[in-house]
Amino acid sequence: MKSIKLILLGLCPVVLSAQNPESFCGTSFGSQSTLIQSRKIPVDQHKEFSQLPTYVPLQVHIVQDDNGSAGYSYLNLMESICTLNEDFEPSGLQFYLENPVNYINKTAWNTHLTYNPGEEMMIQSNVPNMVNCYIVSNPAGNCGYFTYRGDGVALSKGCLGKKSHTWAHELGHYFSLGHTFFGWEGIVYNSSKPTEEYQSQVRTEIENVVRDQCHNQADHFCDTYPDYISNRWSCDGNKKSTLVQIDKNGVSFTSDGTLFMSYASDACMNRFSTEQMADMNNFYSFNRSYLKRNQIEFKAISNIDYSSFKPLDSSTIYYKNPTFTWDPVPGADGYIFQLSRNDIFTAVLKTVYLKTPFYQTDSLVLGKNHYWRIKPLNAFNFCTPFSKYHTVVGSLLSSNQQAEINTTIKLYPSPVQSGQKLYLENKNTDRILSIAIQDLTGKTIMLFNPINTQDHISIDVPQLKAGLYYLIMKSNTGNQSTKFIVTNP
Repeated sequence: MKSIKLILLGLCPVVLSAQNPESFCGTSFGSQSTLIQSRKIPVDQHKEFSQLPTYVPLQVHIVQDDNGSAGYSYLNLMESICTLNEDFEPSGLQFYLENPVNYINKTAWNTHLTYNPGEEMMIQSNVPNMVNCYIVSNPAGNCGYFTYRGDGVALSKGCLGKKSHTWAHELGHYFSLGHTFFGWEGIVYNSSKPTEEYQSQVRTEIENVVRDQCHNQADHFCDTYPDYISNRWSCDGNKKSTLVQIDKNGVSFTSDGTLFMSYASDACMNRFSTEQMADMNNFYSFNRSYLKRNQIEFKAISNIDYSSFKPLDSSTIYYKNPTFTWDPVPGADGYIFQLSRNDIFTAVLKTVYLKTPFYQTDSLVLGKNHYWRIKPLNAFNFCTPFSKYHTVVGSLLSSNQQAEINTTIKLYPSPVQSGQKLYLENKNTDRILSIAIQDLTGKTIMLFNPINTQDHISIDVPQLKAGLYYLIMKSNTGNQSTKFIVTNP
C-alpha cells in the first residue's frame, strides 16, 4: 500500500471561481482508481460489519501562520469532530483523540496553493499509525483533499463546523470510497447531449439506472445510484438534484443528494450507503489494520454538579479579576468555558479551553449581567452539551460585602492618608475579637487583636496604594464591615 503514489482531491469550495471544473475540484480519476483497486476485499465479497463502536485514533494538526495567528478554535474543533462521529456512527467507526492536538506554526503550510507543500507537511508531520488530519486555511483551493503519498487529509477551516460534512467526505476517501460520479470528474453534464456520446470522455463505463453491472461501474457500489454531476449542487425538498439526467438506456433519473460522497451541498448530505459502510470497515480491517488498538475503553462523562458552581447564580461580584470555579466533572479531561453578555451566547466575551476546573477573567462590565457556562470534554466525547448558565453582575462591591456593611461602626477620617492613623468608633457592646483590613479582592493586608475596653480604637494604616478598602470587625455576634478610602500624600 505504501508504495502506491496517488492524490485524491476532495470537495471543492461551494463558491465557484474562474477556474475550469477539473482544476476547481482537482480530483484525479487515476488516483481514485488506484485506491479502489488496492482494496484487499472486493466490494461484492464484503464481510458484514458491526454497528458497535470501533474506535479509530485520530491525530489532529491545527496549522497556523508563522506568528501563531490564523488558527482554529478548540470549540469549533470539538463541534466538527462531533459532526464527523455522528456522520460515521451508522458504520460503527468512531474517531477519538489518542494524542493532544498538534499545533504547527508555518504559513507556507497553512495557506498552500498547490499540493506539494501539503504533501510535504504530511510527510514531515504525520504521527505513525494514526488518521492524520490537517486543518489549514487554504488546502490548495479546495474544501479538503486526501493524498495517499502524504497519507493524510487536509481540511479548510472555512469548510468545517456543525453542519459541514467535508470531514466525512475526505475520510470516506481515506477508507477507499470514490465519488458517486466516479469517472465524470471534470466533465460538465448536459442532458441535451446524448449520454452515449459522453462515453469517450467518461473514464469508466457509464452507470445506468438498471443495476445489473453496478459492481463494475462508476464507484462499484450497487446501492449508490447513477450520478453524472461533478460540480457542487443544491438539492430539492426530496434531497434530489434538480438536474434531470438520462442514462444510456434513455431512463431519466436525478442524483441522490443524501450521500456524503456526492458533491451535493452540506444541507442535502446525511449518510453513507450500506455498501459504502461495509467497504470502509473492510478497508479499515485489512488495508489499514495498523489503526487497530487493543482494549480501547470508551470514557463516559458524568453529570455536572451545579451546586459546586461559584460564584453562585445571580451573585453580585467584584468586577475585577473574578474567578469562576466548579468541581471536577468525573470523566472530563478538560472544559470549554464561555462568558457572554447575553443568555443565548451570541455576545460571547470569552471562549477558552481549560485543563483545570476554574477560570479567572480580567474584568466584568460594571452593573451588567454576565452569563457563564462550561462544556466538559474528553478524548471520546465531543458532543457533550454546555451546562446550564449562571448569572453574575459586576460591581464595586460583592453581594457579601454589600450585605455586611454595618452602620454601627464609624471610621474617621475617611479618606485617610496612607501611613496615618484611622480611628474606629464602636457604638455597640459586642466584644471585638479581631480587626482586619482587606483590599477589594478579599486579600487580608492587616490583622490585629484590639483592646476591648476601648470605645475608640486607633489603627495605624500601613503603606497602601490609593483606593477603596474594607475594615472587617469580627465580634462575638458575627462579622461586620465597613469601607474606607486611602489616599497618598
